[in-house]
Amino acid sequence: MIPEFHQSIYQSFRGVVEQLQMKISQLGQKRDDQENESIDLRPELISLQKIFQEDIRSLNIDALTNTEAHRVRSIWVEIDKQLRLLGMDVAYVRAAKQPETLQQRVEQVKGRLEMLIVYCGALLSEER
Repeated sequence: MIPEFHQSIYQSFRGVVEQLQMKISQLGQKRDDQENESIDLRPELISLQKIFQEDIRSLNIDALTNTEAHRVRSIWVEIDKQLRLLGMDVAYVRAAKQPETLQQRVEQVKGRLEMLIVYCGALLSEER
C-alpha cells in the first residue's frame, strides 16, 4: 500500500501531466503558425521534470514491501524515460513548420502523456 503522502505527490504530478495534455490539445487544433508558437509547452515540462526529480525520486520507499518497492522503482524508470523522450518531442513541436509535421509531433506528445497518466495510475494503485 502506497503511503498517503506519496499519493498526494503522484496526484500532483498527474495534475501537471493533465494540464500539459489540455495545452497540447489546443495546439493540435490550431492551424496558424503564429498561434502555434504562442503556446509554449516548456513550463509544464520543466514542472513535470522538477516534480519527478525533486519530489518523487526523493520519496522514501523503505516502508514498502520488497515487491512494492521493486514495482515503484520500475515505474519510476519508465517515467524517467518518458520524460526524457517528452523533452525531445516538445522541442520537435516547437521546430515543426509544416502542419502535417506539427500534427505528427503533437500526436507523439499526446501518446507520451497518456503513458505518464497510466504510470501515475499504477503508482496510485488504480491499475495493476
